[in-house]
Amino acid sequence: MRRVTSANLPLCNLCNLCNLWFVLKGLMAGKRYAVGLARLWNYLGLLDLLDAVAMGVTHANSPIGIFAQSVSMHPMTEYPLSLIPTWVVPLAIILHLRSLQGLREIQKGARPACSDSAIPHGNAAAMS
Repeated sequence: MRRVTSANLPLCNLCNLCNLWFVLKGLMAGKRYAVGLARLWNYLGLLDLLDAVAMGVTHANSPIGIFAQSVSMHPMTEYPLSLIPTWVVPLAIILHLRSLQGLREIQKGARPACSDSAIPHGNAAAMS
């Protein structure tokens, strides 16, 4: 099994971008497969985030850190790295859940895939 290292990480990111483009293009065109792929994408993203949290907890120097090593996790407790577990991870989870909610609405037919409901219609003078 090939491990992800810093040498092949750009290739992984390129593959992710290509997959994302494929899913978004399908959603924009209203393709039937796109909603399922987007749901899968979000479930895998949530699984990846949960795995990262579990790895962080089990590798920390604490009573539940069963895989703790001599390398310290202390830098993750100081700014700016502390923003990753306290802000970026919860935000990513919220975005994945919101995306799944939007995909459920698309699947039920509550709104089209390319809804422009957030864009106000009419002229700006009439709205003020």
